[in-house]
Amino acid sequence: MIKHFKSIVLLSLILVTVTTKAQSSKIKQWKDIVLTAQRSTQADASFLIAETGEALNICALKEKEVLIDLVAYCNNNGVFSFYSPANTANITKNFRCNGASWVPAIKLKETTFRVLVPGTKIVDSIYEKYKAGKIESLDQKIFGRLEAPGRGVKFNPDEAEQNGTTFNTTSASLIWVKIAQPGGGTKNALIHVKDVTIESSVGLSSIKFDMLIED
Repeated sequence: MIKHFKSIVLLSLILVTVTTKAQSSKIKQWKDIVLTAQRSTQADASFLIAETGEALNICALKEKEVLIDLVAYCNNNGVFSFYSPANTANITKNFRCNGASWVPAIKLKETTFRVLVPGTKIVDSIYEKYKAGKIESLDQKIFGRLEAPGRGVKFNPDEAEQNGTTFNTTSASLIWVKIAQPGGGTKNALIHVKDVTIESSVGLSSIKFDMLIED
């Protein structure tokens, strides 16, 4: 049975990945990115380079391994997650290109995530600005004293389960992301989860989202 969960926070457009001008010159925006879990085909993608909005499948990684910022994965229980590339040691074997399991050739990037759960002044303000298209910067000021992001987040459609590591497509659909940079330091990004589909063959499950990232 296919389980489909769609965001009702903002209108969702059915488009292939589109690059658009962000809400401010200080940030870039990628719209309608679709990532498929570990059984992606040549027509799908499980990996994202946030700096450019490029989504890659396992057979297209090659020398771009060093650039990937997040990985999509769905376990046998149908739990869809975003992983930090640096935290994928236990799942790399499940990504295969022409039958061969993925064995990273380098040390992968560290990316951290924090689901923004409404109910506090800081988080509510971020949701209001996002919906109004008025996010002008993603520097640390916008996130205030929120708890620092951790190494992964997962999807659960039950709003009662939402927390800093569990998102949904209804009330807790924004995810704060911190991405390590090659020269040191990090960049902040913001993901808006729009749609999650859990397939009966869980490795073919998918997620659609928009992303803002510091320029």
